[in-house]
Amino acid sequence: FCNWMVKQRHASHNPVRGWDKLSEPDSEYRRHLEPEEARRLIVAAEFGETLIGRTNRGRQQLEQHGTDLPEEVRWIITGHDRAVLYRVAIETGLRRGALERLTVLDFGLGSDPTVQVPATVGTKNPKTLIIPLKRETAKILNEYFSDRVPTAPAFRLAPDYKMADIIRHDLAVARAQSIDESQSAEERAKRHASDFLAAEDATGRRV
Repeated sequence: FCNWMVKQRHASHNPVRGWDKLSEPDSEYRRHLEPEEARRLIVAAEFGETLIGRTNRGRQQLEQHGTDLPEEVRWIITGHDRAVLYRVAIETGLRRGALERLTVLDFGLGSDPTVQVPATVGTKNPKTLIIPLKRETAKILNEYFSDRVPTAPAFRLAPDYKMADIIRHDLAVARAQSIDESQSAEERAKRHASDFLAAEDATGRRV
């Protein structure tokens, strides 16, 4: 900020130039998914239930009568929607805001598949990004986009505050499936005690 003040001629010099930066802990203590965790998350989502966001009135209607009021449904995300979204998010490293603003037109799914992320799509780098995609991912996206116009949103997402809940839901399903695959009580206990597919590990790091 002080360098900017000098550059804009709002200050004659930078009074903190040469100072050492204080170390500070990360405000978000995070961990990445290991490859096998990522694979299982995508599979769990692919075969998972459709998740529906409803208003309070919509939830009451469902609880009391077992039916939906269409006007009270805010969003619907199928398991396949989530699997495709997770695959692209993990492969590209794009944040939620960037993924939400992408359109079908931003994807080039030919022999050298890429996704183009305009600078206005919430990237820290003020330049358009062109990110390569795996051919397997391109094939999946070709099928996923087959019934959409080029200007349509590429992905279906829930509101910002709900996406973390959705990821935790799919992580819990994938983790339960992994534990259920155990061949012995000892192996089951070992998997249950591990941080594999845990939304938060023993040291407090969150996926």
